[in-house]
Amino acid sequence: MPLYQYRVRDSEGREHRGSLESPSEADVIKVLKESNYYILDIKVERPEDSAAAKGGLEFFQQKITKSDVLILTRQLAAMAASGIPIMSILKSISEQVKKKRLKDIVLSLRSDVEEGQNLSEAMAKHPEAFSPF
Repeated sequence: MPLYQYRVRDSEGREHRGSLESPSEADVIKVLKESNYYILDIKVERPEDSAAAKGGLEFFQQKITKSDVLILTRQLAAMAASGIPIMSILKSISEQVKKKRLKDIVLSLRSDVEEGQNLSEAMAKHPEAFSPF
């Protein structure tokens, strides 16, 4: 799934930059507009630009990086801010994540939340991805 880099302004005129993994630019626009941002720029990061597409080892593709966690939590926050239920958010994110280890974590979060745990409790079970902060 493509990763979109964006630049936006909030209602107070402050500029923000970030990225979202999404099936289409239209979906990114929808999430950003629902978060009350004025869109300045959106660019798709092409798969051929990534290290994995240039022949990186699978071992390195599976490592969960801070960037992976940052993208995941930004997606979660943007979708939650637009009023999407947490179970729908976790389902959507689990369908988008490509790294098996990260996908397994998101599926575990979904399962735990479905069983009645708080999201923070479910995240605490995965210190390799989420800090105790």
